Order: sequence, then structure tokens, then C-alpha cells
Amino acid sequence: MRCIIHKNVGFFHPPDGPLAAYISPFAASLDAQGYNPKTWQKQILVAAGFSQWLKQLFPRACTSSPPSESPPS
Repeated sequence: MRCIIHKNVGFFHPPDGPLAAYISPFAASLDAQGYNPKTWQKQILVAAGFSQWLKQLFPRACTSSPPSESPPS
């Protein structure tokens, strides 16, 4: 199944990683600013890839659960 990001542009899998929630608004913003669809399509692919890379590089930072240890006082 395809995950639509903006208009008819999408991915086969939903974006993942810490920036995933910002991919669709980013695409809409580029479109609203008048960028050529081919240009913003490439940019959202780059942003999605960067988000995935961040998740792989910092997996613990991308979890939604709070840390189990309290910071030292």
C-alpha cells in the first residue's frame, strides 16, 4: 500500500525517524511556495532518507519513551 505524503506523491512505506512528522508539511510548504513538483519530490525523498539515517545513527534518541534514569542532581 502506498502512503501519500502530498497530492499524488508518496512512499511505499510511511516515513520513519525523528523527522517523519515533518515530511508532509515540508512538501506542502515547498508546493505552496511554487517549487516545481519534481524539485520538491526530490527534496522530500532526501528529507525522508535523512530522517531514516538519523534513526539508524541515534536509535535511543528516536524513542518516544522517557529515559529510565533520572539526571544527576
